[in-house]
Amino acid sequence: MSLNLHDSPWREEIGRLDQIILEMFPETEQRRVEWLNITGLVLPHPIPTYLIPSNAEEISERLQKLQKLLIDMGFLYLARQLTIFGRSFIELRIIPDFLVKKSRETSKERWMKFGLFVATLLSLLWVGWLNGQMYAKITGKMDTLNLVVLSLSYAVGLLLAVGVHEMGHMLLALRHGHPPNYPIFIPLPFGFGTLGAVIMQKEPFKDRNELFDISISGPLLGLIPSVIFTIIGLFLSPSIDKSLLPSPPLGTWEFLQQYQIPLFEGFSRIIKPDLSASETILLHPLALAGYIGLLVTALNLVPVGQLDGGHVARSLVKTEQQHRFITYMAALILIFLGFWFFAIIILYLYMRTGHPGPLDDVTKLTPTRQVIGALVVGLWFLLLPIPTGVLNQLSLLLQ
Repeated sequence: MSLNLHDSPWREEIGRLDQIILEMFPETEQRRVEWLNITGLVLPHPIPTYLIPSNAEEISERLQKLQKLLIDMGFLYLARQLTIFGRSFIELRIIPDFLVKKSRETSKERWMKFGLFVATLLSLLWVGWLNGQMYAKITGKMDTLNLVVLSLSYAVGLLLAVGVHEMGHMLLALRHGHPPNYPIFIPLPFGFGTLGAVIMQKEPFKDRNELFDISISGPLLGLIPSVIFTIIGLFLSPSIDKSLLPSPPLGTWEFLQQYQIPLFEGFSRIIKPDLSASETILLHPLALAGYIGLLVTALNLVPVGQLDGGHVARSLVKTEQQHRFITYMAALILIFLGFWFFAIIILYLYMRTGHPGPLDDVTKLTPTRQVIGALVVGLWFLLLPIPTGVLNQLSLLLQ
């Protein structure tokens, strides 16, 4: 059955696409054209749609070859699994790329992002100054130069951890053909000094492998400076009597008293093995930056909605229903750990938008990426902030 295009101005172009599809997928059982009204076009645009048995051999490999051919022609495809009368099919839709490709950033957007970056740097310097004052007061070095160095250690350390995280997303997005899109830094003049940064993905992910690569690159790259600053900062941190800490603890220190990150605790015990029961580590601001960098990585890896971890989970599972189940389970873990407000926000956003998945939701994730994904799940549990009492009980059980 031929595609009925009548006298459409796209007749020749769609006919050429149809020939390519039938040559690559001779098993095709049904072909049809759906007409889509697109703003700016006088006539509806044809969307060729095909039904291919999902048990066809090497389907993922052929879809990857098709993707490369279509990109050169200015097209993309949507691929979804369907079940019709008990039979499993792949529904393949060919769409013009201008439907999903967005315009590049304007100079106004870049200046706005630069302004937020500067504001974030200033808020980090301010919070670093406050943390540095407490550190300097306890160590007895309250001179201005020392306070400036401590403030810079915190601000630059945390800004690098967050910045490298976002750079990871940018580099992998560019590698996969997405236009450059700079991060939006979020300043916060109290607490940690920032809520991190975010890159608004303007174009959909083409397939599971691209979704995995772009999503996982940020947390893995951002982890590197966080670990380095944690180790260096712990070496710079003196051991002090617990009575010297302010009571109640202030700012960042209040969170540190309530939550412990297993990986951070492991480094602490290796670097400070002779710590007595009456002593604690007075964290250098650089160690604080490393700790918060680890915390940011852990929260980004939560497999919920459209967080980095949510994207990774969506690339690993087969269906949106499975992803929804993982999202709810991860939210329950967050609530159990005390991050109920964070869990409510991300659940609300997820229930509003869900997760659309990549354009090609059929092509399987490569085995190497599946192994990396499994390792990242283990890494997440090492980074997850655990209430101090719970971690202490676990330590006693393991002894």
